Amino acid sequence: FNGVKIHQTDYIPNTEDPIWTLRRSSVFLWKVPAIDLFKSEDCLIFEVEDFDLGSSSTSLGAFNVSAKTLYHWNGERREFALKSLLGEKDFGKGKVALRVRRATEDDIDFMEKYERSKNKKREVTTLLQLKGGKGTIASVTTVYKKKAKEGPDQGKEIYLVRPGPDPKRKDSTTWLTKEKNRRRINCSISKLDRYWIW
Repeated sequence: FNGVKIHQTDYIPNTEDPIWTLRRSSVFLWKVPAIDLFKSEDCLIFEVEDFDLGSSSTSLGAFNVSAKTLYHWNGERREFALKSLLGEKDFGKGKVALRVRRATEDDIDFMEKYERSKNKKREVTTLLQLKGGKGTIASVTTVYKKKAKEGPDQGKEIYLVRPGPDPKRKDSTTWLTKEKNRRRINCSISKLDRYWIW
């Protein structure tokens, strides 16, 4: 945006058809005054690179999204064709699908908590590495499952849903069995669309 990189996702190795997730830094909040958004000539430019370990990355193309599109976008999925940058090789194909919407207070709260939890995990990992913490890693990684004490899944292993429960059914979707979580993931993407932010 205006020559400044505002976000970079993690790279996904060994695939020509990557799918970015929350853990791969696909979701981020961007705070910009509307006046600055509309003053920008190119508005927001997205560039996709082929990451090569040990050498410079190759640009696969880019696209820009206008201020008007960003301002009025309400979270639906849109696809954009990649176009080669001036002086770069034209790969002739490629597209990126995005979802963008204005962040709600819940979105902001979720992202702040998520960032804090990522930082805590980094601190714990660093602490374990410093202490040579052999055997203690299991206690850090197993806090995300437990046995259900009541209800239809009583006695079964249940797992904390990531990146988070369905906001409209938090009580019943925070902890799920593996089977219920698989069904949740495989359900129609259109039902999940309204909860994505960019």
